[in-house]
Amino acid sequence: MVKVLVVDDNEDNRLTLELLLEEFENLTIKEAKDGKEAIECFNEEFFDLVFMDILMPNIDGFDATQKIKQNHPKAMIVAISALDDEFSKDRMLLCGAEDYLTKPIEHHLFHQRIKNYLSIIRYRKEGIKQENAINPFQKSVFFKRVAFFINCEAGLAEFWDDALNEGRLTLFSDEVRFVYGVGLWLLKLKKPFKILIEQDEDAFYLTLLNASGIKRSILSNLIKKHLPNILYMFDDNSIYLKLTKNSKESISLDEETRELLGKTHHGSMNAKEYVESSVISLLPKIESLESIEDAIDMNLLELSQTHNLDTILLLADNFKEYHSVLELLTNFNHLAFAIESLIEFLCSIKDKNPSNDKLVELSNMLLDLLHDLTNWREQLFVKQEAVNIHYLDASLLNSCMQIRAVFDDKVIDEGDDLEFF
Repeated sequence: MVKVLVVDDNEDNRLTLELLLEEFENLTIKEAKDGKEAIECFNEEFFDLVFMDILMPNIDGFDATQKIKQNHPKAMIVAISALDDEFSKDRMLLCGAEDYLTKPIEHHLFHQRIKNYLSIIRYRKEGIKQENAINPFQKSVFFKRVAFFINCEAGLAEFWDDALNEGRLTLFSDEVRFVYGVGLWLLKLKKPFKILIEQDEDAFYLTLLNASGIKRSILSNLIKKHLPNILYMFDDNSIYLKLTKNSKESISLDEETRELLGKTHHGSMNAKEYVESSVISLLPKIESLESIEDAIDMNLLELSQTHNLDTILLLADNFKEYHSVLELLTNFNHLAFAIESLIEFLCSIKDKNPSNDKLVELSNMLLDLLHDLTNWREQLFVKQEAVNIHYLDASLLNSCMQIRAVFDDKVIDEGDDLEFF
């Protein structure tokens, strides 16, 4: 049901609009005689669509539109006025109106405009998004995607201005400065690259494509130094950053806080729905994860006690088995990617000749990851109590992607640092 508010001091004009709106189904219509009454109506309930006259007593259409949009930015306000001059039109649009129609209303034009308005309102309510995002954190993002093709410093300056001076990423100046510094380094390496900005209701997602040539261990240390609370991921060619809109997302949240955040996230499928609709036929495969977890637990105990590097290869094999099951699941491609990156790292450790202390530290970090994976499996597939199937995503991603940074912690030479200013 779409709620419509008709605001006009002339009763005949209100009646005319209501008669035109009768052609459309699922509308409820309320009247207001001036801008003051319109504002009072919004204090009682939200209206999806408002037809706003301009010249009215008490509070005119300009001020009423501005005040309503300040408190209810998703309300669609359409100005309908006998004033057919550019000044009035521009002023109403600056106050927040999304369209402007002049009286007398032409029936065919009004009918087509209403169809368009209702479609836009429906999509706003449904929150329909595209499912082919580039970033690995969230595959469902808004359709608007902003890209910068950087082959010189002027391109980086344009990204800076768009992100900060034009307000797209005003609250994330540290993150923008970091991307700028990485960009300067890539340009010094004579590597053109691409910056992609995606977003959903909760976060912006910055991806640097064609960003090879910088050691990932150095980037990890720089992020820990300059952006200690950010969620990030790497692969050989790209750098991915998640910028949470409402608050900085910490990578060291305790379990109780992570679970609370997950359960207050709206719009995702719960565990019972997910199992019944997507993976009920895969439950025998999923049940095998428990025995894999037991094998990981035994090998971690062996590693912490004997420091045998061959045990790490056994752990890599365990996680490969785990990964093979994750690949069968829908909605968890990002987690499968993180586990795959972890496997690659484990296979490379033997060549690093780590100390016994490092091996104990590694086993402890992997044990934390194992506990999270066990909790994730039980809440989703055994107890089926998780309100949101992605409630542990941030924890699992961080556990996988930060192990390399912590285990391979290095002091960065001054020549390796980026140019931050």
